[in-house]
Amino acid sequence: MNTLYHYTDLNAFLSIIQNKKLWLTGAYNLNDHREVTWALEKIGTCLSRFATSHCQEKANEISQLIQASCGVPYICSLSTESDRLSQWRAYGQNGAGIAIGINRSALPSSERLPYMTASRKQSVSLQRVVYDNGEQEQLIDQVLAPIFDLPKIDEEAHFQMSMAASKLSGLSTIFKNRAFSEESEWRIIHSPMIMGRHDDNASLIRMSISEAKFRVAGQKIVTYFEFDFFDKAHSEIFAEVMLGPRCEVSNYDLSILLTQHGLEKIRIRRSEASYR
Repeated sequence: MNTLYHYTDLNAFLSIIQNKKLWLTGAYNLNDHREVTWALEKIGTCLSRFATSHCQEKANEISQLIQASCGVPYICSLSTESDRLSQWRAYGQNGAGIAIGINRSALPSSERLPYMTASRKQSVSLQRVVYDNGEQEQLIDQVLAPIFDLPKIDEEAHFQMSMAASKLSGLSTIFKNRAFSEESEWRIIHSPMIMGRHDDNASLIRMSISEAKFRVAGQKIVTYFEFDFFDKAHSEIFAEVMLGPRCEVSNYDLSILLTQHGLEKIRIRRSEASYR
């Protein structure tokens, strides 16, 4: 899997090609209204099981640490599928948009889960979304089991519980209801530190990958951050362009656009879906 596809409308596609930036939007603005909270409930169920069989005190502390470390993740969704009709309908301007293929090598590292940290580099990651209930519970248990096996609650145990809470917060950003499994989603996830003050409405942002940006979506003002490919050539970033089944962009105009950005050799395809 060397290419991941971002389904989008024509305006966003043009912006991505011209500016070499992807927009990461807060999880609460995605199409799953239980994004993150659904995963946190599953983590809570697993914690309760360990509390019953091992130690309630550890479970309580881990739960509190998760609440403290679980901010709002900012996400850019991609898919392994280049021509999925449900994706066109939901994200590709109802079939009139474009799915842009992005080389995985140009995307962030997948070696670690993202979490709020004093390191900007460690706050962004590329991850596969996990839909299978069994796999989700296994990943949670792998984090929790070593903690509940510790013989006593001492300074080292508190440190290990803090690390476990960060990992579980990261897992909460990649667990989704299996009803969404056909999306075959990978996602760029960014976890900046965003804190409020008690005496006014100020929001303090730390360790973000860009300044906070804003756009209007429907009846809402939406905050987003930009993932910038600034150090890479267009040809290193983009692999191909897939035109939606209702897309009216001509190969002529698209070829001129791509040539202007050093992408004259990029593959252009049209969806095989007979959707109108």
